[in-house]
Amino acid sequence: MAATGANAEKAESHNDCPVRLLNPNIAKMKEDILYHFNLTTSRHNFPALFGDVKFVCVGGSPSRMKAFISMVWAFLLSQSCCMSS
Repeated sequence: MAATGANAEKAESHNDCPVRLLNPNIAKMKEDILYHFNLTTSRHNFPALFGDVKFVCVGGSPSRMKAFISMVWAFLLSQSCCMSS
C-alpha cells in the first residue's frame, strides 16, 4: 500500500533500508515468524537455510497455484531466461 500524508514522510526518511516499513511496530519485533512454515528467526538461521532466496510464493488451492506458476513460467520465458523444461 502506498504511504500518504505523515506516513509518506516517515517512510521516505528510511532511504538506506531496502524495504520501507510503514508499521513502526514491525521494526521493534524480536523475531520474524513464518507461521505457514513453522519457522522463526529465533530458532532458525534463515540465511543458512535459504541462502540467496528472494521470493517464496504460497497459495491456496492446487488449481490456483497451477495458474500462478503457468503465468510466472510464461513471463520468465518471455524474458529469455535460461531455463529448461
